[in-house]
Amino acid sequence: MAKQRLANIAAACEQYKDKYREYPPELIKLQPEFIKEIPSAKIGFFVVGFKYLSRKESHAIMYVKLPPYGKSFYTLETKQWEFKD
Repeated sequence: MAKQRLANIAAACEQYKDKYREYPPELIKLQPEFIKEIPSAKIGFFVVGFKYLSRKESHAIMYVKLPPYGKSFYTLETKQWEFKD
C-alpha cells in the first residue's frame, strides 16, 4: 500500500515539475492542485508518514518500511528505489 501511495505522490511531483520546471520544495505544495492530500504511508499501531528530502540536485521520498529501521527511498531524478537499514 505504501509503495502505491508513494507512486501517486511521485506522479504529482512530476506534474508539478512539468508546470514549474522544478520539483516542489516540500510535499505540501502539491495540494490541492496535483494531489488532494498527502496520504500516510502506513496505518497500524501508529501512523507512518512520508518524508520528503529536497536538496539542490536530489529529491527523494522516504518512508519507514520496517519500524524503527528499514527505510525505503524513491529518488525522483533517477526514478529508482533504494532500501537502507
